[in-house]
Amino acid sequence: MKSRIEPLAIAAIVLSSLGVLTLGILAIPGIICGHLARKRIEDEVTRSKSLATAALIVGYSVLSLYILLPILFFGGAGILVLIYQYPGFALGIIGMIILLISIPFIYAYACRCKDDLILREVIKQNQNR
Repeated sequence: MKSRIEPLAIAAIVLSSLGVLTLGILAIPGIICGHLARKRIEDEVTRSKSLATAALIVGYSVLSLYILLPILFFGGAGILVLIYQYPGFALGIIGMIILLISIPFIYAYACRCKDDLILREVIKQNQNR
């Protein structure tokens, strides 16, 4: 049985990637298509679930990049005042930035661990034959 690739997942990754060139504008439809693709392939066995997930990661990263970068570059003085007057709130913002940066790495590590477990199970089943 040959698995098919969901067209919405392809559209999602293309739109999310083009979001870099359009100041994050096309990342929004990429995120929407990614969620729709994951919803559509939830019960099917296809290769496009990881493609849709990658589109969501790229889309959210691009969107957060174009939202956070202007704040960081142009609002540097405001951030310093925020840190001085509201250190708890500023710590929360810095934590969110670190979390957004680390999400793709955490996802890649989790996928690698899951693939290792599946591979070990397949090897174990083949050794029992």
